[in-house]
Amino acid sequence: MDKSALQLLELLRSGLWGKAADPSVFEGSVDWSAIVSTAMDQTVALIVADGYATLPTQLQPPKKIQFSIEALRVRTAQAHQLLNHGLAEFSHLLDNNGIHHVLFKGQGLAQNYINPHSRTCGDIDLYVGEKNLDKAKAIMDGFGEADGKDLDSEKHIHCKRNGVDFELHKIAEVLDLPWKNKRYQAWTLKHLAENGDFEILNVGDAQVNLPPAQFNVLYVFNHLLHHFQKGGIGLRQVCDWACLLHTHAGMYDRDVLKKDLRTFGLTDCWRLFGQIAVDFLGLPAEEMPLYPGTAGRRAERAMETILYFGNFGRKARACDTPRPKGYWSGKLHSFRYNLRSSYQLFKLFPLKTLISFTAYTIRGTIVALHLGHTK
Repeated sequence: MDKSALQLLELLRSGLWGKAADPSVFEGSVDWSAIVSTAMDQTVALIVADGYATLPTQLQPPKKIQFSIEALRVRTAQAHQLLNHGLAEFSHLLDNNGIHHVLFKGQGLAQNYINPHSRTCGDIDLYVGEKNLDKAKAIMDGFGEADGKDLDSEKHIHCKRNGVDFELHKIAEVLDLPWKNKRYQAWTLKHLAENGDFEILNVGDAQVNLPPAQFNVLYVFNHLLHHFQKGGIGLRQVCDWACLLHTHAGMYDRDVLKKDLRTFGLTDCWRLFGQIAVDFLGLPAEEMPLYPGTAGRRAERAMETILYFGNFGRKARACDTPRPKGYWSGKLHSFRYNLRSSYQLFKLFPLKTLISFTAYTIRGTIVALHLGHTK
C-alpha cells in the first residue's frame, strides 16, 4: 500500500476508537486530496475526519477540504434523521398489524460507532420472514412507491418513500451450496423467531428489534463477504463488523460461533477478514474470535482489493465501460465484470471463489433465461 493509504488507515483507526492519530505519520508530504478521495470511495470520510481532528492544527488538511467534509457531515446527519423517521413510521405500521420484524444492518449498526452520525447511511432493511411477507407487502404497497423493481430479489422486495429505500426481507441471505443454504435458513429462523432474545433500538417513539448478537456477528460478516465476492465492498462494511464485535464482546458464545462458521464453510474467510479488522483497523485482538496472528501478505492483498473496488465496487466500475442498455448485452457486461473480479478473489480463497462464481453463473443463467423470454 502507498503512503496515502497508510495515512488513511491511521486516521480511520483514530476515528473508530477515539484515540489521537499519530502525528509522525503526517510529517512531510501528505496528499490530502488522495486521502479524502479514497475515504469517499470507501464511504468512511466522516470517520476519517473525526481522526484528522485529533492532529495538531498545522498537520490537518486545508480549510477547503475541511469545509467540504463538514458540509457532508450536515447532509449525513439529515439523512440519518430522514431514515430514522421513516423507520419509526414503518415499524409502527408493522406493529399495528401484528407483523414481527427485525432491523438488519444500517441504523442498528450505526449505534456501535462513537458517533453514529459519522457512519454513512444507506437504506432500511427489515426482516419479516416468508410467513408474513405477503401481509407486509400489502402494507408496503400503501406506504411507499413501488419503483426499482430491478432491486427485488430472492431475498427481499423493495419500495421507496420520501427518498428512503426500504427492503422487506423474507430471508436473510442465500449461501451458494444448497445443503449449506438449507442449514443457514434453519439457523436464521431459530435466531429471528418472535420469541428471540432481541436487542431494542429506540427510534423516536418506536422500539425496533435488532438481531441477537449471536446471529448478528456472523450475519454481518457473511453479508460483507457476499458483497466482497459479488462486486466489492468499502471499508465501511468492515468497520461495521469491527465495531459490532467491539461493542458486543462477551455478549455471544464464541464456541457456538466457531461451530456455526465451520457449518457454513466460513472459517477461512473469517480469519482473513479478522486479520484486516485487527491489524489494519485496530480492533483489539482479544475481541476477534479465531484471530490467527499478525497480518501476512494475503491479508494485505485483501485490503488492497477493498481499496481497489470501493464501496459495492463503484470505484472499479467507474473505470469500466458503461453497462449497455440492451438486456442480453447488459447481462454479458455483468458476467465479464464478475469474471474479472472473481479472478482477483481467486488469489485470496480459491475454492470458495470457484464455488461462488459457479453458483452465480448457474443462478444468473436461469434467471436471465426466464426473464429474457418476457422482454
